[in-house]
Amino acid sequence: MGATFGFIGMMGFIGCAVWLITLAIKKQKKKVCLICMLASVALFVVGVETSTDEVPAAASSQSSKMNSSSSSISSSRDSSCNSSDSSCAQTVESVQQEENSEQSSSEDGYITKKLYDKIKTGMTYDEVKSIVGSKGEPIYESGDKGTENYVVDYMWNGEDGFSKATITCTGKNQKVFSKSQGGLK
Repeated sequence: MGATFGFIGMMGFIGCAVWLITLAIKKQKKKVCLICMLASVALFVVGVETSTDEVPAAASSQSSKMNSSSSSISSSRDSSCNSSDSSCAQTVESVQQEENSEQSSSEDGYITKKLYDKIKTGMTYDEVKSIVGSKGEPIYESGDKGTENYVVDYMWNGEDGFSKATITCTGKNQKVFSKSQGGLK
């Protein structure tokens, strides 16, 4: 299904490009065409992201590597650190705490349909972050930062790892211009 979204997004972008050229030749307004083009890009990105089956396997592999490295650190601490060497034990414990915080932060920041529905156009990106509880991953950026032409698409994953939400923010104040989601529950 993700590949279908990607294909439709790509075809929409191509169609919008032709439409944009036609409007430029006829010297007509291009705003609606550009909005459709942005929506096509967002749909393409969501399609590409949802069609990648290797991502969950890679995430699972990374999680198991982290767990195995954590257990190997514990066993190495037990074998190489003795009770009189407190600096060694503290160093190992701080490494374990860092790994545990990285592991838990990668599990946080999911978006749900309920959170997505709270996001409204005109909100700032900071308001969106406070609703979702995490920063979105910037997947597209255009224009000069701090200007009215600055555009950024942010993406959040759903809890299942396959659903996605994309928010387009524009301008120097980074206000929500549009939003799209696929498969959120």
